[in-house]
This record gives sequence, C-alpha cells and structure tokens, in this order.
Amino acid sequence: MAYLFRKSDYHSPFIQLSGVKLSNLTKADMLNLMVKKETEIPNTTSWTSKLLIYCRRFLALSAQGISQGLSVAVFFLQFLEWWYASENEQSRVALTSLPTPPPPSCVCK
Repeated sequence: MAYLFRKSDYHSPFIQLSGVKLSNLTKADMLNLMVKKETEIPNTTSWTSKLLIYCRRFLALSAQGISQGLSVAVFFLQFLEWWYASENEQSRVALTSLPTPPPPSCVCK
C-alpha cells in the first residue's frame, strides 16, 4: 500500500532485499540505451575479441530461443491434454444422456 501512495520505492520485500529500485524510463534514457547498443561491439582489430563477442551473442540468443521453445512446447502439451480430456468428457456425457430403457414387463401368473 505504501508503494501505491509513493511512500516507498519498493512494491515487494523481495525487491527491496535484492536492491532493485523501480523507476520510470525517460526519453533520454531510451536514447542512451540505443546509443549504447550501437557502440556495443568495439571497433578493434583483434579477431579473437570479435569472435568472443559473437559467441556470447549466439549463446544468449540460443538460450532465449530454447526458453521460448520450451514455453511453447509446454503450452502445446497442455492444450493436447485439455483437448483429449474434453473429448473423453463429451463421450461420457453422450453415454449418460441416453434414455433409460423401460423396466421389464412382469408376467405374473
């Protein structure tokens, strides 16, 4: 509640313990980030340093791809589980919605 009324910089005790402070991103901050990305690869003549930078980028992109791929795979598996569960439920409903047969006629002598 204190965070909502701007009495605290932290919305969670865990955020406070980790030392993260939330703030608004200004236009100047966005421009600084764009300039920083453009100058990320130093213009060095050492091919080993460039190779190292590209390897780090490749590893970061592949880790991100694996993470997103796993998320999609889990979603797909849950969808299939739901699909087949609803299919079984429909067959159960179809079986229970059949009319009950009439009782046997009693032929008593």
